[in-house]
Amino acid sequence: MWRSPHLVTTVVTADGRVLYEAHTDGERRFPERVARNVTEAMIDVARRDGLSLPGGRPVAAKTGTVESRFDGENNDAWMAGFTPSLSTSVWVGTDMNAPIRTAGGQPISGKGVPGEVWQEFMGEALQSEPVEPFPQFEPIGEAPVEEPAGVEQPPAEAGPDPAAPGGPAVGPDGAPLGPDGAPVGSDPAAGGATTGDPNDPGTGGGRDLDDPDADPELTGDEPRAGRTSGEETDRTPSSGEPTTRTGSDVPQG
Repeated sequence: MWRSPHLVTTVVTADGRVLYEAHTDGERRFPERVARNVTEAMIDVARRDGLSLPGGRPVAAKTGTVESRFDGENNDAWMAGFTPSLSTSVWVGTDMNAPIRTAGGQPISGKGVPGEVWQEFMGEALQSEPVEPFPQFEPIGEAPVEEPAGVEQPPAEAGPDPAAPGGPAVGPDGAPLGPDGAPVGSDPAAGGATTGDPNDPGTGGGRDLDDPDADPELTGDEPRAGRTSGEETDRTPSSGEPTTRTGSDVPQG
């Protein structure tokens, strides 16, 4: 709950007339569940710092320290804590932003002088008040699920074993190998990339399509022109017999 800061709550005359009264009605700024979850994170701070309240009274608290520009020194320190009915903060510092040390020569810290002042004040202010518990804690979100001890997790599924009978043939780098022992998609003779199935003329017959001597019927390309020497072999689909043309017979570009 948020309440407007004020130093004076009421001003009353000797005959009981109220001359001034501060507006102390609270205004909720956060959902109650959110506020309760934040409180839960601070409930054990006072106990760990040796600042528990008398009677084990439930209290949430947080210390704070401002480090100095000088190594090993602190300029400010504070302790803030609350019960369901009372909240108190104690700050120790200066207007000069200068390091502060305790009477024992130690750098100031939140659980030191501020914490000791806070503990004494809260103890006296609440000594005649009943002990109040905080509301029921309902965590936001879901806690991680932990497997019971002794429960073994199922092993991860493994892929096919290349060494097993009938398993896929793969090379040292894991690439699949063809029937000839060469990596699929490469020319065993030239070490370059090829296309298609070696036994399927419709896919290029496993020959390099960038080879200028590639067979046009296998690659689907037109015969290359501009050749003036050498020989070309034409395949005649009707007779099946190849014919040879010399460089003078080759169409010129």
